[in-house]
Amino acid sequence: MTYLESITEGIIQGLTEFLPVSSSGHLHISHGLFNSKTSISLSFTIFLHLFSLFAVLIIFRKTIINIIKGIFSAILEKKTNEDFNLGMMVIVGTIPTAIIGLLFEDYFEATFSSPLVVSIILFFNGIILYSSKFFQQKDGKLTYKKALIIGFVQGLAITPGISRSGSTISVAILLGVNREKAGVFSFLLSIPAILGAVVLGYKGFLSVSVNDFYVYLIGGLFAFFVGLFSLVILLKLIKKGNFYIFAYYCFVVSIPATIYFAVKA
Repeated sequence: MTYLESITEGIIQGLTEFLPVSSSGHLHISHGLFNSKTSISLSFTIFLHLFSLFAVLIIFRKTIINIIKGIFSAILEKKTNEDFNLGMMVIVGTIPTAIIGLLFEDYFEATFSSPLVVSIILFFNGIILYSSKFFQQKDGKLTYKKALIIGFVQGLAITPGISRSGSTISVAILLGVNREKAGVFSFLLSIPAILGAVVLGYKGFLSVSVNDFYVYLIGGLFAFFVGLFSLVILLKLIKKGNFYIFAYYCFVVSIPATIYFAVKA
């Protein structure tokens, strides 16, 4: 991998990890444009996700600290509180994600990883996003049942081309959760998912050469800074109710990409 490829995919990761347009889908499409005969390095993918995670931790640091305080407070006072419940719902939502990821991730990657298939799936991701435009805005509370459903949807988002944030936020809004709360919970739910992927892929890091490490680091830094920017933008759009506009982008990217890879095949 060259520095140019690393920087390009780092920027793509930073933009698409949080914007609901599928980071994995864009990485597969981008990689297909560079060299469709080789697969994306798992260690590099995890590296990019790890730096994206740093952006989440910074943006939601106050919420995370409050959850930690809430858990300790609940233990000491033997009484639940709002922050404690939010933390527990993140754990509940993580369970189906972990089960689906451990059992089916290899299958989904092997079945849906070709640039052509990913381009087609990205179109359906756009349909999911656009449908959120018609969901009636409610101020319903997040419950353990809803957290479980959202976690299940996040597990299915291991499919390249399906946005994790797009699918989880959309289903949360469909379940009646307030838009802003849906956005916050979606990204809190991403923390254990990304950490789990990093832990499972730690052996890949051990085999990374010194030269590759520096190439990966450059891509990671671009993913981090661009990720901070895109996350702030997305949260503002969610608040304004303009979440669905990313559907148009998915359509614009998926249609020409599908045609290109179909002809190339």
